[in-house]
Amino acid sequence: VRGTGMEHAEILRVSALTGEGIDRLGDHLRQMISETSGRRDQGPFRLPVDRTFVVKGFGLVSTGTVLSGRLREGEMIEMLPACRQLRVRGIQQHGALVDEVRTGDRAAINIPGLEQSEIQRGDTLASPDFLRPTHMLDVTLKLLSSSPRELQQRARVRLHIGTAEILARVVLLDRDVLERGDEALAQLRLESPVAAVWG
Repeated sequence: VRGTGMEHAEILRVSALTGEGIDRLGDHLRQMISETSGRRDQGPFRLPVDRTFVVKGFGLVSTGTVLSGRLREGEMIEMLPACRQLRVRGIQQHGALVDEVRTGDRAAINIPGLEQSEIQRGDTLASPDFLRPTHMLDVTLKLLSSSPRELQQRARVRLHIGTAEILARVVLLDRDVLERGDEALAQLRLESPVAAVWG
């Protein structure tokens, strides 16, 4: 991890077999939680889909982690990038029916009127009319100093955003080559549309 943001991270040695270090790991995690500010659940609902499946007698279910906002049973959501609005029939959290999920929650959302082939990992469920799919993202791109080589103009890359994995071309806006450790403004021109938010 030399040259990355994890270079100076503390190393905690643990053993699942003997239990050695587990208490120290638990203490460390609790300390990190106490130093972390809570996530706000305000703003529009947004959930990147990580899997879908059909439950007999219940219908299609899509799961993921709520990135922002809240969702209640019976509300309308929009499936992106297809731009299709749907009504939520039911919501589960860890196998139990709930009336609402909010930022940070794992959620299983029952969506009637969809076939399993119509929604997949990488799609986004969001508040209606909040996001629009795009084929282009403006970004600040930093090439890690540990990269095996520089990044050439129009290089083809894999972009991981939400739960989607999309191929893209990098268009550097002020140079032809991005050297290791450098940062530049760029456009990512995507081969498939994606729903993204600023930041």
